[in-house]
Amino acid sequence: MSSNIFGDCYEAKCSVAKSGCFLAAAEGYSVDPCGNCLVDDQPKPVCFIGLNTAGVVGLSVGVMAAIIVVVVVVVLASLAVGGGVGYKYYMSTRGSMGSAQTNPTYEESRHQGVNPLYTEEDDLA
Repeated sequence: MSSNIFGDCYEAKCSVAKSGCFLAAAEGYSVDPCGNCLVDDQPKPVCFIGLNTAGVVGLSVGVMAAIIVVVVVVVLASLAVGGGVGYKYYMSTRGSMGSAQTNPTYEESRHQGVNPLYTEEDDLA
């Protein structure tokens, strides 16, 4: 069996029993599920469920986008339902609200006059 070092921690090994050559972690090195070379005295790179740093960032952005879409849909549905209910209530109480006095302290003046040039028939025209 012969061996050669490739990259940071891989070793090319050839074996007649395995009928060919293959890459394996060199002596004293290990490989995490993301394929990163691990050495005891170096800090370990990010590896989350088999994803490297770029994969974790991509997954996080995708999850955030999905959460934002769900929140927007819920808000729009709430506005649509609330607007419909509010409009229905407005339409059912519109007639009774027309005669409501907006200023309860208002009193009509006793000094009103009558315009002889004005008649109620003029309102119909």
